[in-house]
Amino acid sequence: MGIAMSDPRRTRPEDYLRDADTAMCRAKQRDLASFEVFDQRMHKHAIAQLKLENKLRRAIEADELILYYQPYVSLTDGRMVGCEGLIRWRHLGIRLVSPGDFIPIAEDRGLIIPIGWWVIEQACAQLQEWERLVGDRPFTLSVNLSTKQLGEARFVEKLERRLASCDIDRGRLCLEITESVMTDLGEGVITLLQEIKQLGVLMAVDDFGTGYSSLSYLRNFPVDLLKIDHAFVSSLEENKKDRAIVQAIITLAESLELTVVAEGVETLQQANRLLDLGCEMAQGFLFSMPVEAGKAEELLRRETLTAVDYVAA
Repeated sequence: MGIAMSDPRRTRPEDYLRDADTAMCRAKQRDLASFEVFDQRMHKHAIAQLKLENKLRRAIEADELILYYQPYVSLTDGRMVGCEGLIRWRHLGIRLVSPGDFIPIAEDRGLIIPIGWWVIEQACAQLQEWERLVGDRPFTLSVNLSTKQLGEARFVEKLERRLASCDIDRGRLCLEITESVMTDLGEGVITLLQEIKQLGVLMAVDDFGTGYSSLSYLRNFPVDLLKIDHAFVSSLEENKKDRAIVQAIITLAESLELTVVAEGVETLQQANRLLDLGCEMAQGFLFSMPVEAGKAEELLRRETLTAVDYVAA
């Protein structure tokens, strides 16, 4: 619920409705079954969000979006075995806008759907180019799927058209979803994901362990990979409970014959601990920040990524 109190600055009924709606949007962002009382800071924030939305629309038209890539590394031999495509916005070709600033707006305004298709098309084109470089060695390129994009009418049909337009090994393309997709899209999501899997692509559950979904969903989900959320990895050394959760996820994945990737690995100690626990793949600043395609290709050409030489030792 959004509430707009009596104010002499409002002269029309529409003003009250507008401000109450702004307060309601803030309440929805905070929690379900809550309320917010409008204040002028909300108005300023709404204006700023509107300006950013307009800039984002122009950015899509002006081709200011770009994909960065962050490697997946094998902890056993140090080789780059894949990467994740992460969207960035280079405003006016100069300043990088944080995804945390524009992705929520894109989700709220429906722009995430055209952006999501752009990401898939860019990733497929890049994968096609890199496949000539990697040859037969293991390599996977993953991108995130928005729940709203998944819920789009004829999503599977549209995905098939895009996959058919490029010459790639579909088994090297991985589509990442979050656990929240289970609650957002309901029971029908399992059928939807099974249809996506039939196209030949891989599927991953991102930020695993942070959602509230039942493990029974995971039993029925046609997924190939679990990504351990960085929140558990960051406190792996200090927090016994987080270490136990990571161990449990790895054991669960092994039992279900799923691959595991640990996200947010920043220190050698974390990498060594993950290797001890049986996790063989990792992603994080220890190996590389997200980088542009040219730099990612340089990393791909290396036999190993430097940090892992010390891990293996």
